[in-house]
Amino acid sequence: MTTTFRGIKAAIDVVSGLGLNMFSEDELYAIHLATLEVLQRTGVKVHDEQAIEIFDGGGAIVERDSCTVRFPPYLVEDAIRTSPRKVVLYGRN
Repeated sequence: MTTTFRGIKAAIDVVSGLGLNMFSEDELYAIHLATLEVLQRTGVKVHDEQAIEIFDGGGAIVERDSCTVRFPPYLVEDAIRTSPRKVVLYGRN
């Protein structure tokens, strides 16, 4: 069984029905809270003007002089909640 918290899986499906639990629910929650704090307090550097405009229009806190974009926790939570539950990656060939 995989551990899921707010749409985040903490396991890798190796074979259907078999998985590897990498984190406990408490550890996963602590990582989630720490991530929210980093994104809100520190943010990320964004050097693309179009991306900055998109973030600014979407509710992120944009500091244009330092090219820093900070994300309020509600914005991150909304993104997690509305993201696809599963993403399948394929090789280029």
